[in-house]
Amino acid sequence: MSAENRGTTGNLAWAENWVSFMDCMLQFSILGQGTRDLYLPTRLQRAFIDPAKHRQAIAQAGDKGVPATMFRDVNVLQCGGVELRGLKASLAPRRTQPGNEPSLEKYVFAPFENCSEQSKAAAMQVCVHVALENIMAMKIKAVEVVPATLADPDDLLAAEIVSILDREPMIHVRN
Repeated sequence: MSAENRGTTGNLAWAENWVSFMDCMLQFSILGQGTRDLYLPTRLQRAFIDPAKHRQAIAQAGDKGVPATMFRDVNVLQCGGVELRGLKASLAPRRTQPGNEPSLEKYVFAPFENCSEQSKAAAMQVCVHVALENIMAMKIKAVEVVPATLADPDDLLAAEIVSILDREPMIHVRN
């Protein structure tokens, strides 16, 4: 993508993908904002797509990209065979309090019986997530019942469950 400073004209690359092309158009419409704040496209009044005209514009443009023009006075963006009208962008909300670090998750079968400590923790995490997805309550009180023969307090599951819940972004745990 290339554009002039005011964000009214430019060239957008066509990579045989409608989704990425239209997203690039939305970002192009935001480009002309006279601010360094982060804006996100939130509304669109109308989208017109003429595939034949778009194919012709791609052929004419070649490698330099499809010409894009933003008519700010009427809030219309044209590029190839696509025209977007009534684009609205909103200021992205800033985080007021630091949240938990993002977590990378993967889905793997982890049997609960006859497994190592690491896969027991993974199985416990799956169990807690399944419980959270199926509970329709805002507040939950939980109690762990411990047999009298339990000798080692490290064998309790409550600490592991609290640790799992603490890593969830929208869950607040009180002990």
